[in-house]
Amino acid sequence: MSKIVGFFNRKEHPVRFVILIIVIFSILFMALSAISIQVWEYTNTSRFCASACHEVHPEIPAAYQDSYHAEVSCVECHIGRVHQLKAMLIKTTHLKHLPMVIFNTWERPTRSESMRTSAESCERCHNAGAYHGDTISIDKKYRPDAGNTEDTLYMILKTGEGNREENIGYGIHWHVVSTVEFIATDETKQEIPWVRLTRADGTAVTYVDEDNPLTPEEVEKGEIHVMECQDCHNRKGHPYPVPSEIIDRSITQGRLSKDIPYLKKELLELLTAGYQSQEQALEAAGEFNLNYAEKYPDLAKGREEELEHASGIAQEFVESLIFEEPGITWEDFPDNEGHKYFPGCFRCHDNRHVNEEREAIKANCNLCHSIPQIVKDERVQKKITLLITQPPPSHGESSFLFDHRILANQKDCGSCHGEIKYGKDDSGFCASSTCHDTEWPRLDINREFTHPTEPMEGKHLEASCSSCHQGGRKPEYDCATCHTAPAGHFREDCASCHSPQGFKQSAANLVSALSGIPHETGGAYSNCMMCHDPKGKIRPAPGEHTGYRINQCTICHKP
Repeated sequence: MSKIVGFFNRKEHPVRFVILIIVIFSILFMALSAISIQVWEYTNTSRFCASACHEVHPEIPAAYQDSYHAEVSCVECHIGRVHQLKAMLIKTTHLKHLPMVIFNTWERPTRSESMRTSAESCERCHNAGAYHGDTISIDKKYRPDAGNTEDTLYMILKTGEGNREENIGYGIHWHVVSTVEFIATDETKQEIPWVRLTRADGTAVTYVDEDNPLTPEEVEKGEIHVMECQDCHNRKGHPYPVPSEIIDRSITQGRLSKDIPYLKKELLELLTAGYQSQEQALEAAGEFNLNYAEKYPDLAKGREEELEHASGIAQEFVESLIFEEPGITWEDFPDNEGHKYFPGCFRCHDNRHVNEEREAIKANCNLCHSIPQIVKDERVQKKITLLITQPPPSHGESSFLFDHRILANQKDCGSCHGEIKYGKDDSGFCASSTCHDTEWPRLDINREFTHPTEPMEGKHLEASCSSCHQGGRKPEYDCATCHTAPAGHFREDCASCHSPQGFKQSAANLVSALSGIPHETGGAYSNCMMCHDPKGKIRPAPGEHTGYRINQCTICHKP
């Protein structure tokens, strides 16, 4: 040891001493660097994010494991695929969250403040401007009835294509290929009262929510956000399932038995009931089999094992839908992709956002997908028409969703859509339950609708619009369009006696006004023929009573 010390003696061998110091510091530096790199790499792992940071809200890592991006590390979205130096600077801003982690003072529901732009995250892997084409979506649904009746929903999704250089697009991805800007007034971007589209030629058109318009001062101060991928695909990293869909998916996968009567109905009621805490919901789910047996004793016989298994699956559902923090559920995390359970697309396409010419942002269904079609019997082959021709100009009008009910007629529509059948029983293209038997968040196709001519009363409320309109927005008002006078009736001109208020009542009121004889009571109110001969005239000339049984008043009146 003394020889080694002497060999590096600072006074006798100063050069050797300096070299020793350099070597020692180099070793320490390399060791520190190696440790720093390992620490840096560990803090970039999803394991670190889930255990060290997000253990305070465990529903987020759980949802991440069930997402399409489960193999994508958290930092790739929350830090972005950027240079390491920039990533380090971004990560240091997260230190402000450290006190909240230590003292568990996170706000609920938790929102991400560190999402990078799509250019730094999504678009490092995905190119929205590329050609994507259309895809066919086939989804199985189950009704909440005794047989958990299976329906298959077919729909063509028009993901589309785009061209950034020419600023044109088609289908869903048109929104990010074109320049669309908006102002949101809430953190989750559910309220969007102002939208601006800049066309390829540089001209711009602004749409405002006519129910809740922003003032010029609010627009001036508002943050104008350019629409990007995550404005619609906001739950791709952390999806929270919907009760109905998580049940349908589990039945389709075979995790739940479709043969258990009323399974969908009972599970749906279980998952949508109000609970004070997750613990209370888990307790109810654990007793699902017992409650089912009590409610359906005959149906539960021989199914004890299946029902016990269903209870375990129900508890898994609860953990995915109802969170540890009281009062926080899947409903607190809106999903903007679509418009079935949350406003989503209807944040802008709601028929309320209009420009200066009072034209609304288009809400036409077939801009982004085909009309959904349901097959109730798989033994019947379903045909989905793929139109390769340009649709009529009417289909592109901003009001088409609201006007198609009066524009429909067999002559013009039948060549593409087949026989026009109305209703919601899925018996034809126009009898779609997905359209006519569904309430959409924030979209009301009957919003502020009043019939411009006659009030819609009685049977007229049940009639289809096109039965009178016959493809025209302003048809000539004529009862004979739909009604035919009985043989031997008084007149062919229905309106001379009747109004849409009701044939019997309006005729009696009219005769009362013309004759001065009250017809408000007695048989004449309900049956004109009790007094009038069908071959007679509606109003006799003075002194002429031909056709009127006025000499038989005793039919109704005592002398």
